[in-house]
Amino acid sequence: MGTGAKKQQRAAKAPAPEVEEQPLLQRVWDQVGPIAIAVLVALLIRAMVIESYYVPSGSMLSTMFIGDHVFVSKFVFGAHVPLVGAKLPAVRDPERGEIAVFALGRGPGDVICPLDQCPSSPRRDSSSGSSGCPATRSRSATGS
Repeated sequence: MGTGAKKQQRAAKAPAPEVEEQPLLQRVWDQVGPIAIAVLVALLIRAMVIESYYVPSGSMLSTMFIGDHVFVSKFVFGAHVPLVGAKLPAVRDPERGEIAVFALGRGPGDVICPLDQCPSSPRRDSSSGSSGCPATRSRSATGS
């Protein structure tokens, strides 16, 4: 018998290594954990860094079309940290000509108002062209 045949006989006689079975919780985490972490990272990015918005009206037709989607950088102008209520410092101030997205709500009598003045109202995001500089004051007037 050659040396190759002896090795095959020894390999056949050797017991197979036992596979240690993992607990059920460990097996579930191995499958679900990476997906949960990816969803958490995506939500944090959406809440603090960048978000997509839909343009529903033609109020800015010279810049955006009805139905356009725009990405808004929240990080540059100071993002709000979710669940903590803190705000990150702004990298820079808005400049003339930039597009601003702000949250509006409907107050009593179906009057449009900023969410900080009527926080219990349903939220609606709106966009507007920035025509002022940081020291410029602006106001919104609603007509019929």
